[in-house]
Amino acid sequence: MDVDTRSLRYFIEVAEQLNFTRASERLFVSQPALSRRIRALEDGLRTTLFERDGREVRLTAAGESLLPAARRLVADWQAAQRVTRVAAAERARVLRVAFEALCWPLDGASRPVTDFAGVVRHLAADS
Repeated sequence: MDVDTRSLRYFIEVAEQLNFTRASERLFVSQPALSRRIRALEDGLRTTLFERDGREVRLTAAGESLLPAARRLVADWQAAQRVTRVAAAERARVLRVAFEALCWPLDGASRPVTDFAGVVRHLAADS
């Protein structure tokens, strides 16, 4: 079963609140939508994650065992998104300059781009 991080975040919030209404308010989703998402997660895992008794909610043993793993998975995914954004931002900060060597001496070529902090310079001269 493939699980998306939204389902895991919803599961974590319900597990922390032990209340579907409060969890739905904190997640800015309707309570029925949250319940459907949790039920789909339970169906996919073929287990019950919460014991529901009226308005009272408790984690089952399966829910207790899933909670730390779900927290790690969500944290790892958020970290992966951060490093990807950083790598993309670094790539966007590359300045490539090409010129005829006879027109612009190489020792002077780097001076105009030194004012751009954090920019990686790639200078190529063709003679």
